[in-house]
Amino acid sequence: MLPGKSVRLGCSGWSYKKWSGKFYPADAKNSDMLKMYTQTFNTVEVDSTFYGMPSRNTVEKWFESTSPDFRFSLKLDRQITHIRMLQHCEPELENFLDRVKGLKEKLGPVLIQLPPFFKYDLERLESFIEKLPGELGFVFEFREDSWFNRETEVLLRKNHIAAAWSDSPFTEKVLWNTGNFLYLRLVGDRTIDDQSFGTVVRQKNEEIKKWGELIRDSETRTAYIFANNHYEGFSPHTASRFAEALNLKRPMWPIGTVKGSGQRTLF
Repeated sequence: MLPGKSVRLGCSGWSYKKWSGKFYPADAKNSDMLKMYTQTFNTVEVDSTFYGMPSRNTVEKWFESTSPDFRFSLKLDRQITHIRMLQHCEPELENFLDRVKGLKEKLGPVLIQLPPFFKYDLERLESFIEKLPGELGFVFEFREDSWFNRETEVLLRKNHIAAAWSDSPFTEKVLWNTGNFLYLRLVGDRTIDDQSFGTVVRQKNEEIKKWGELIRDSETRTAYIFANNHYEGFSPHTASRFAEALNLKRPMWPIGTVKGSGQRTLF
């Protein structure tokens, strides 16, 4: 355990066939993967919500398939971030939040990822933030360097909104502590092909160690950490290595859990 800190560690997604026989049992069904995933990790980042609204039935299944302590971090719909670019999007935002609130207490931070062609516009950002409900957690990921200035940082801090820490070539590594939690994304550079998922293509032990030190040294009490397959090739491996970097016990994977032995958790 990390004294005084709450760590949520997981992957960007859970339904990957290439994980079968390595993380999941070889005969794992897609419909069972989320429940098995929760045997190891206590959070997940969901990318599919960026491409379209999940059905109410899907949200209900996510809720029912996970333990009470599990948290979902959902990426905001691209209609809001990439098409509308944070303006004239009130109906889309209301519909999205109404749908995902079906996760109840299992709804973690909502990731608002802005596109690289969206340059600094403080007035538009401030106007959009005013529309966000204060009872939910939000985190911005800026992918255009003009956003990284004092005015943006002050605005986020004033509203207790986090700025994502990201290990990728798509954004500057700016380590702002503006929210009530840290949000680290181990993204990678997208050069690892999807067909290689499930295999560690490149080791990033030194990078993981350095990020672990930053998490441990931060004064922020809560941290969300998500590993992407593109980072090393196999995100359960990356997340497990990160647990070790934080001096936490390496988690048991579903493939190694004896049937009927009960749920095994990371913490």
